[in-house]
Amino acid sequence: WVLEDACVALLHDPWLLTHASLPPLAITGLDAAGRRTTAFPLSGIVPYEGFSYFAAPLCYVFAQSDVLHAVLRSMHALYFCRLHTISSAEESLLWLCKTFEALLDETAPALARHLAQIGAPALRFTCAWIARGFAGVLPPAQTLALWDRVLAFDSLLPLPMCAVAILVFRAKSLMLARSEDDVCAI
Repeated sequence: WVLEDACVALLHDPWLLTHASLPPLAITGLDAAGRRTTAFPLSGIVPYEGFSYFAAPLCYVFAQSDVLHAVLRSMHALYFCRLHTISSAEESLLWLCKTFEALLDETAPALARHLAQIGAPALRFTCAWIARGFAGVLPPAQTLALWDRVLAFDSLLPLPMCAVAILVFRAKSLMLARSEDDVCAI
């Protein structure tokens, strides 16, 4: 189980506490000598729903668990941690969601307005796409192609851009939706 091994190893890797581009919130305490220490989790990553989705597409590329762990650790330190840390820092989840809304308002204002009017604001479902880096949303090959763009530009900006592109591509159908259920069905 390469996927399981990689996820467990990442959760127990204390290197991430000091190398993540956005520091994680770890539960701290005092050791026997009275020094502040991390109690849980060792990596500072509190497991969240969809955690394994980040590793799964990489399993198509890396078969050895030690290589997969090294790549996953670097990807988490540079990018994935930004998608799960509440912060106003540039390229954090909040910043990416705001960027998504601005791009949608700029490129498809009628669609953004329509979705809001029927009680299905676009961010309600696209935030999960962005937070998961589209893993589990797009097929693995497309997820890897999207992350190739993230790596090439050294930026998470392709994520909200992809979310806008999907909505614009589906705009005709989405404009006919009358409820959130209709939107989700599309």
